[in-house]
Parts: sequence; structure tokens; C-alpha cells
Amino acid sequence: MGIDFTFYKEQYLGLLPQTLFDRFAPKAEAFLHFACGDRWLTETALQQKKLALCAVTDEMEKLFRKGGIAAETAGEYAVHYQKGDDAAALYRAAQIYLPDEMLFRGCGV
Repeated sequence: MGIDFTFYKEQYLGLLPQTLFDRFAPKAEAFLHFACGDRWLTETALQQKKLALCAVTDEMEKLFRKGGIAAETAGEYAVHYQKGDDAAALYRAAQIYLPDEMLFRGCGV
């Protein structure tokens, strides 16, 4: 599905520069695939998923800035967190836009 920088800036009103957006958006989508499973591909309005993706992108950058991400890999978008509460923060960011039944329980909360 993905989002582009234009949507992020104009619809979500995001503040990240494009270089950081390009760095974190694919990782945010990978996290949402994990947190939603197959539901990410089939349920919920496209606009809600795009907004959730923007929110998780912002939260990932914020966590990275404060040192929450211990390691990341470009291939297959692997991200390793230092603390369990970082994954919970990403989950909460997505929860603002996605219905409860879309997110798996136990994915960081």
C-alpha cells in the first residue's frame, strides 16, 4: 500500500523532511503488517491506513532520535528495539487511526 511524501506533507501535515520520511516510512509499514497481520491487506478504509502509517512513521523517527531503536536493517526492514515500551508507542500511534479489531493484541502493549 505505502504512502508518498506528498500525502504525508499535505494530508497528514507531517513535519519530517523527505530524507527522514523515506528512511522510516517503509519500516513503519513493516511494523503495521506485523501488528495487523493479514488484516492490513484486507480491512479498513485506505485513508485510515495511510494516516496510521504516517503516525507510525513519525513515532519511529521520534524513538530513533531519542535512541529507542538499537539497530535497523535496510533489507526486509528489520528494526530492533532496546525497550519493550518502544513497540508499545508505535502500537499506540497506529491505534489512533485504526479500529481496535484490526490490531492484534499483544503486539507491544
